[in-house]
Amino acid sequence: MFGGVGIPELTAIFVITVVVFGPRKIAELGKSLGEAVIGFDRALTDSKKPPFGDAAAPLEYNDSSDASSIVRVSPLVSGKR
Repeated sequence: MFGGVGIPELTAIFVITVVVFGPRKIAELGKSLGEAVIGFDRALTDSKKPPFGDAAAPLEYNDSSDASSIVRVSPLVSGKR
């Protein structure tokens, strides 16, 4: 199954773990492990996002000629600025 570890060995490991830690502690360890996996998944997902959020948003130009009229428009924000 797992490189020479079969069902009887896994059962023995599980029984010893229950005896040593107890069922309540195993539930807490499982919950902690699940939260760690979720956190790791969120970190991977966040690392795929652009670092500056709306930095890649298109620029909107007004009719005036000064540079202060350039406004960054985020596609996530509805309405005018």
